[in-house]
Amino acid sequence: MTAVFMLCLTMLAAGGAPEWPVFPAKPKATGGGAKDAAVVVGVSDYTRLPDIQGATRNSVDWYNYFTKVRKVPATRVALLEDADATPRKIRAALMNAVSDVGKDGTLWFVFIGHGAPTKDGNDGVLVGVDAHADELDFYPHTLVRSELLGLTKWEIPRLCRGGIHCLTIPG
Repeated sequence: MTAVFMLCLTMLAAGGAPEWPVFPAKPKATGGGAKDAAVVVGVSDYTRLPDIQGATRNSVDWYNYFTKVRKVPATRVALLEDADATPRKIRAALMNAVSDVGKDGTLWFVFIGHGAPTKDGNDGVLVGVDAHADELDFYPHTLVRSELLGLTKWEIPRLCRGGIHCLTIPG
């Protein structure tokens, strides 16, 4: 199994909301995803943190890419948007995807939302939709990078911090 992580971590900078790219034409179907599985998470509407305009729209674009361009079976592509983007649901979707990916298939994970460092600064977290701005109620609503990687048995470098970062990392 090949593992690919697409981590699109967005932290709002003083400059405002990010601009998502607009493509003039829809990509043509290429196939190649018959044995793949994917988890796509997009959070535009955080409950208690600043929103990220366009994140769910971008996550739908990723879902369409996997199902229409790569031809990954829709039953093996989990799309978690806004209220469904809790750490518990992300974990469950990723564990399902790990079991769904076929031999010689690729496991994809895309997260479009807030990211932050752990309290000690030695790791990164993906921030769930229900995280609070205060430290007491922030970290219980996050997914730590090392925990996420432990679910997949991958070895991937630390999460990016700040700005918008997209990484493609083969496992």
